[in-house]
Formats: sequence, C-alpha cells, structure tokens
Amino acid sequence: MPTPDDLDLTLADLGDEAGAAAAVRAAQADPGRARALLAALERDGTDAMAAALARALPTPHRTVALRPLGVWAHTRLAAGAAEDGARARRLHDLSMWLWAAGRRDEAVAAAREAVALARPLADARPDAFLPGLARGLNNLGIWLASLGRKTEALAATEEAVALKRRLASGGGAARRADLASSLNNLGGRLSALGRREEALAALQEAFALHRALAEAHPDAVLPDLASSLSNLGAVLRALGRTEEGLAATTDAVALRRTLAEADPDGFLPDLASSLHNQSAALASLGRLAAALAVVEEAVALRRRLAEVQPDAFEADLARSLEALSKRLAALGRPEAAAAALDEAITVRARQVEARFGATGLDRVVFGDADGDGLTEEDTREKGER
Repeated sequence: MPTPDDLDLTLADLGDEAGAAAAVRAAQADPGRARALLAALERDGTDAMAAALARALPTPHRTVALRPLGVWAHTRLAAGAAEDGARARRLHDLSMWLWAAGRRDEAVAAAREAVALARPLADARPDAFLPGLARGLNNLGIWLASLGRKTEALAATEEAVALKRRLASGGGAARRADLASSLNNLGGRLSALGRREEALAALQEAFALHRALAEAHPDAVLPDLASSLSNLGAVLRALGRTEEGLAATTDAVALRRTLAEADPDGFLPDLASSLHNQSAALASLGRLAAALAVVEEAVALRRRLAEVQPDAFEADLARSLEALSKRLAALGRPEAAAAALDEAITVRARQVEARFGATGLDRVVFGDADGDGLTEEDTREKGER
C-alpha cells in the first residue's frame, strides 16, 4: 500500500506529462494504488492535475482499475468547460468513463447533455461539429439500450448511422470504420425489438466494411471485426441458423483470445462475453460437455473482472453463473448446478442491495441465462471518443 508521502509525490508530478504517465502506469499495475490515488485526488486534486491525468489515461474500455480515476478527471474537466463546444466534448468523454465504470444513469444524463449542446453547433458548423454529434448519438443509443429503453435507443442509433453515412460518403477509411461501428450497434437495436432480418442486414453490412478495413489496417480494426462476428453469430442463432451462428461466434472467440493475450485489461471482458455466447450456441446444438467447458472459462474470467470492478462486471458474472447452472443441470449434476445458481442469486442480491438498499432485495430477478446475445458488452459498444 502506498504511503501518504508516496501519494504526495505522485500528486506533485501529475501536472507534468511524464509524471502523469508514470502515475497511470503505477495505478494500472496496482489497484490498491489506484484507489489511494483517487482518494488523494478527491481531497487535493486540481484542474491541472485533471487535465494531465485525462491526457495520460488510455481509452475507458482498455482498463478496469483506472476507470474511477477517469471519472474523476473528466467530471472535473466538464464542470470547468465554459464554451458549449468544449463542454459538449468534455461531457461526451465523461459519459464514456461513467459507462465503463457501471454508472449507467449518469452516463445517459451526460450523453444527453452533450448531444443537446452539439446539435445547434453542428447545424451552424457541420464540418467542425457534425462528427462529434454523430459520435454522441451513437453513444447515447448504447447507454439507452443498456437501460432497456429500446425505442429511444433505436432512434438515436438510426440518426447516428444516417449522419455517419453522410460523413463516410466523402471520407476515408476512418469514416467507413465509424459507419461500420454504428451499423453494428444498429443491428443490436433492431434485434432487441425483434426486427431480426433488418438486424441481419445491418450486421452483414458492418461485417463487410470491417473485413475490408481489416485487410489494410488489421491492428486497428481487428477488435471491431471480432465484434461484427460476435453480433452476426447472435442474430443468426436468433433466426434459427444455429450452425452458422456458432461458426461466427467461434471465429469471434479466436480473435478476442488473441487480443486479450496482448492486452488483457482491454479485451478480457469481450472474450468472456464471446465465450458465454459460444457456450449457449454449443448447448443449443446438444454439445453439452463442450458448452460446459466454455462457460466455465467465461465464469472464471468474469469472476476475475468482478473482483476488480464489481459495479461494471457483477451482472455479467451472475448471468454466466446462471448459464453454468443450466449446463450442469443438463449434464445430470444437480448439486453443482444448485451451487452455481446459489452464487448467482448472491451476486444479484448484492447488486440490488448496493443500488436500492436492503429493502430492494425483492427486486432480484432472472432473465435468460444464455441472453448475452447482442448486449452492449457483447457488441463491443464501448462508445466512441
């Protein structure tokens, strides 16, 4: 555990670019240090420290231990932004960090405010502000979907796709990649409303764009290609094309495993999600032993993630524990199945109590244990910077 003198030294260095980078590396390597640094910043942090920290932090989805630090930095920067354009950008960034930290209601509020500020700016100066508005709408769709507000989420995502088509028509690879990502999200929105054939068309277009981009820029596009494959697998399964769905999901697992080996902090959540979905596909084809082995790996990964950041990952852990219970029961292991289900209930109860207090424990409910499908974390809907 760092001493107060250590933290004083770290805070003193945060105004310097090299010092901020060193502080971020140390916090990422030691979650205890990250927590202590956050407490010190909440007590003695300055705007200059927030700016230096924001520049040094990686993207929100590529770290777990650093997410509370990102929320602190971007909350402070958003509060201090005077001009509408700067405030819209700061709120956009803040919404991403809030989302990554599991603070979904606050992420929606920040994203809504960012879009409201960006819309008149984009009308007046589209070259400067239209890309930011499109990104904000894309993220707002993700956050709304996470709260079950499906119709609102679809409207935001459809507008984002329309704007990105307009931008991609005269842009290069980066604009096409942006369009592909929002088409990916559109597939999720349509599928959630039962419009599966339309979802498949959007996802096939996204996959075609990502595959073409990956040939020229593999390092940059492979995460999104994996996302497209994962989403295709989910919607193909929903359409009854289970073998095709399993093939796409298996390809997504392979890509995400490679990504997670190189960057565990950034890609383990995606790998866990694809494993969860692969288990469901295997089980639906009667390949129960293989399905059990895969979901056991998903549970192990999600348990590891939930230990570091319970707010963001305990819901995923509970869902995979429920799936594990189903696999064990199908293989005639009722005692082990009951133990997995008991743990899932404990995790969900802990979540509800943290959010609503002890009086909210009657809110513990269960959905489809195999329902990762086209959810936010499965579709790699991490938001766009």
